Amino acid sequence: LASGSSVEGLHCLTIISWREFTHRNIEDSWTAYMNADASLQETCHTLQDKRLHILPVLDRNSNQVVDILTHSRIFRFVYTRLQALQGRHREWL
Repeated sequence: LASGSSVEGLHCLTIISWREFTHRNIEDSWTAYMNADASLQETCHTLQDKRLHILPVLDRNSNQVVDILTHSRIFRFVYTRLQALQGRHREWL
């Protein structure tokens, strides 16, 4: 389906043709996204700089969304890691 074409032929489209179109244009469809190999620090900077609450994560090879990052998911990850570190420090005392 070309950009600007009519919707009359939509009933003939398949999911595969839609996915092919989406994959060709996926980077143009979002204002912000991160590659799966980006660091957590880069991701946090992107969320903050662009004032976003969610951020799609793309796999460069397949050009597919592999995750959706949010503030709360990052906070949960950091909190869990801090709890694990605190537990290790208690064992050392």
